[in-house]
Amino acid sequence: MKKLFCRIFSCLLIGSMFLAANPVAIAAAPPDEGTAEPQASYFLSSYSSYVAAVGSGKVQVWFDVNGVGTMSRIGATRVILYESTDNKSWTAVKTFRYTAYTSMTATNKMTHTSYVPYSGVSGRYYKATVTAYAEKNGGCDSRLIYTSVIKA
Repeated sequence: MKKLFCRIFSCLLIGSMFLAANPVAIAAAPPDEGTAEPQASYFLSSYSSYVAAVGSGKVQVWFDVNGVGTMSRIGATRVILYESTDNKSWTAVKTFRYTAYTSMTATNKMTHTSYVPYSGVSGRYYKATVTAYAEKNGGCDSRLIYTSVIKA
């Protein structure tokens, strides 16, 4: 009986050691770093955007992009503004690109906040998609942001 108890206990002990070793958790840790904090990517730490009605049909598409350290270029590379009369059917009415609107991006900064203006129509609905962008040391990343709908 004593031998049977020792064998069962040994098997349970060996089995629990196999279950305790979790190679997936070990492999998931970032290389050469301790604990990882959540962030958008290796280049973008956070980003946000919204559309604001500023009166008489005028709207502004605001965006805030934060990099992981100082970036060689940071901001938004493209903003597409959509308009609707019924908040159901949408039409793209304006595309802003950073090559034409230089205030959309900044160089050698950690963060960039800016907006692009549009003269819309009072009573219509507006929303936008914004492409957040960060570039550093030859690498880059971008993310698409969808804003909420506002009524001008």
